Amino acid sequence: MNTVAVAVVLVAGIAALLWTQVRDVLERRAERLRYVAGILPLLDDPKLNTRAADFPTVSGRYRGHVVRIEPHTDTIAVRKLPSLWLLVTMRDALPLPATLGVMMRPRNVEYWSPFDTLTVDLERPANWPEGANIRSDVAAGAGELRRFIEPHLDFLRDPKGKEILITPKGVRFTWLAEEGERSAYMVLRQAKFSGDPLDPDVARGLLDRCLSVIEAVKAQGE
Repeated sequence: MNTVAVAVVLVAGIAALLWTQVRDVLERRAERLRYVAGILPLLDDPKLNTRAADFPTVSGRYRGHVVRIEPHTDTIAVRKLPSLWLLVTMRDALPLPATLGVMMRPRNVEYWSPFDTLTVDLERPANWPEGANIRSDVAAGAGELRRFIEPHLDFLRDPKGKEILITPKGVRFTWLAEEGERSAYMVLRQAKFSGDPLDPDVARGLLDRCLSVIEAVKAQGE
């Protein structure tokens, strides 16, 4: 094979490789857009924010409140399959003296959460599930905020329930939407998920939990 023929084969091979990579990127982007498409009707004035390296986030209003729904790929934890966390945040000015965070089974690698910045450890009530860690940013009055978590102990007991965050600026619930496919991660170190769309009922349930906490806090402050 002469030099020209070899060059043609090399160029063709590189072009095919590049096309395969571009195709994979486009397919992954389309799949991730489909993942959140079904929850758009839940919100008033929904907006998509596409992110090249992760799933799109969805923002809008739910029953009058500003919300953000963020699927977040987490590959930080070692010896563990990638996680797809669903962070559902509802913003509202709340009459609270402190921030309260409840994290189930923390690994100290939850970089997507402010939990590590909360420096005051609070006692776990006896009726709360084991593995629940409670922290606040101040000591005075923070323990009283645990009563707003009580109606959501079922969320914490669910293996997919990860975090409840109550702050003067709003409320967040974090849920394990999926774990990555073992084969893709063990062989190629890729965070590949099922491709199934996000269940709107899951998103609605988390939004309603956020709303119930906000309403309880405001009712207490009246």
